[in-house]
Amino acid sequence: MSLKDGRNKMSKSDPSDSSCINLNDSAEQIYQKIKKAKSDHLTYISYDHAARPKISNLIDIYASLAGKHIDQIILEYQYQGFAKFKQDLAETRSFILELISLNRHSCFKKLKKHRLP
Repeated sequence: MSLKDGRNKMSKSDPSDSSCINLNDSAEQIYQKIKKAKSDHLTYISYDHAARPKISNLIDIYASLAGKHIDQIILEYQYQGFAKFKQDLAETRSFILELISLNRHSCFKKLKKHRLP
């Protein structure tokens, strides 16, 4: 879901590049996008897609990347606030995308090397 609006899909056609994370984004770009991602006006972390779609979206992203259950994330961050949560989410996201990028470059090199003339 979009980093700007938890009710909409992430889309590269969104006018704001900050609404999605691209595979070629640097770790710093990812960190900045997640840091600026919309949560809501409440100061605590809880999960409720109907009442709190923005923070729930970020929790979903973190749970899928970190392999953690949503309840575990809420317990871990309930007293730490959004800053620590977003920092950890950005680090996890950057690490995973860095691995994907490395594998992508390796695959392209192999294809280029073995391409028939």
